[in-house]
Amino acid sequence: AKGYPNVDVALREAFGDGGDVKLRVDVTALGRPDGTVKKAMLGDVFLLGNTTTNGGVLRRELGVTNEATGKALDPLLIQAGVNRLRRTGLFARVTLDYVGLDAPARTATGSGTGDAGDAPRVGPPPVDVVLSVEEKPSFTVDSSVGFSTERLFELGLEARVKNAFVSMVDVGAVIEFGLFIGRFSQLHLPPRWPRILGSDVTATLTPFMSYRDESSGVNIHGTDPVAGAGETFLGDVPRRRIAAAGVAAGVDYALNFIPGLKPDTLTVGVAYELRSEWTALRATPYPLFSGDDARTISGLTDALAVAPARVATLTPRIFFSDIDNPFDPLRGGSAELLFKASSPYWASQHTYGVLGASGTGYVTFSDRVTLAGRASTRWGFAARDLACGACGWALMQNDLLLLGGERSVRGYGENTIGVRRALFTPNLAAVNAIGPRPGLFGADANVEVRVLAWKNLGPGDLKPAVFVDSGVSTDNALAALNVSDRLRAHELGLSVGAGLRYVMPVGPAAFDCAISPVATTPGGAPIARCHLALGYTF
Repeated sequence: AKGYPNVDVALREAFGDGGDVKLRVDVTALGRPDGTVKKAMLGDVFLLGNTTTNGGVLRRELGVTNEATGKALDPLLIQAGVNRLRRTGLFARVTLDYVGLDAPARTATGSGTGDAGDAPRVGPPPVDVVLSVEEKPSFTVDSSVGFSTERLFELGLEARVKNAFVSMVDVGAVIEFGLFIGRFSQLHLPPRWPRILGSDVTATLTPFMSYRDESSGVNIHGTDPVAGAGETFLGDVPRRRIAAAGVAAGVDYALNFIPGLKPDTLTVGVAYELRSEWTALRATPYPLFSGDDARTISGLTDALAVAPARVATLTPRIFFSDIDNPFDPLRGGSAELLFKASSPYWASQHTYGVLGASGTGYVTFSDRVTLAGRASTRWGFAARDLACGACGWALMQNDLLLLGGERSVRGYGENTIGVRRALFTPNLAAVNAIGPRPGLFGADANVEVRVLAWKNLGPGDLKPAVFVDSGVSTDNALAALNVSDRLRAHELGLSVGAGLRYVMPVGPAAFDCAISPVATTPGGAPIARCHLALGYTF
């Protein structure tokens, strides 16, 4: 209770003789056998161990600013502040102590004559707060290595100052570089200001550059010889190359006032992004380590030869996340709902909108069997009277779902589940090729069962898994329900499979093999594939 840090309040529940529920509130003064309760007022605040962090910032996060001195001590507010400091990741240790809780009541001056207002008065004793912190190094450099059968090797490097300007501002640089063929590379410079001036508002500003080089599944002859089998870095299937550069800014507000929710698990926010985007949908494949591959920087210069599109989006969103372990999730879930709107009013070339939703969930039984699920959808809206006809999908194609591969529907080739029609760039320029391309409506879902078969096998745990993946990408959301037509058009995919996960402290290595029970290639061959990657699919 506010002003009573040494009081314990408990709510007891019992059943009466008639089956009615009775509630009883028990109040005890801890450490005082006589049960007397004395109100405590906030005295001085002492900070220990903060060699770099600004003392005013610590007091603000703790909820004990200078204005709070002399007022009733609020232990719940202070403990919430301690928890916030622990969640920042800036401190190896955060401890809190009260000094003066058991001090005798002090008597104010007075004549003792009994006249009104002149009798000796017993005042509440001040209680001092001592906050001790052990700061972690604020500057860190981390490196990582990734691998997958579709992106091959990736190197990651992250440099970060987590307490810039001694005010808990987070400034850093993130570089990911796809080796050999530059499958996916990006550079982010993401400064972040959490809990602005003690509020639940967080702001970010992120300049970025990125490059993706992936299988297009495109056939320039109008037929479809792979029909979902697809190719990645093998063969001479044309490439889909996308380069982007721009800046993103966002503001998020944590809804910490909702009872029963863990702090910082539910947020609402809005983001603005302005980017230039170069999209080559029928790019030339180059052999690995060839002179052409080196000359074009893994095809990057080919992508930059395309006229760029200017894209500006405003995205309100609501996001929830409460997952126990991001490296090996066993319990919890996350969900996101967003609407990405593009308009000339905020510097975009065209008007469109994309509604998106996604969710993941994890449940573990007997600490051995984990049921994991994921679902996501994207639904695009654009004008139908464009110069190229009903090609509005092209404006937002990099925000829609083109499915197939290790990150969506395993067993299928990369980017092979989609609409097989004429292609256009985001500038609405025609491409002399036939799809697949993303449909205006797309959805995918995955269900996986992971079983802990061998714990502490070397540095990790061995977990066999079975899974079912499905996904659809089409231009008509209602037509997605017509399963037979979507299968014939290769706009729907379904696969079943099994695999192994070796879960290490830094994350899992996964090997999966999957086959489609409902589709084959035009030649009658099964649509099947194996994938090897570092990290879970979800």
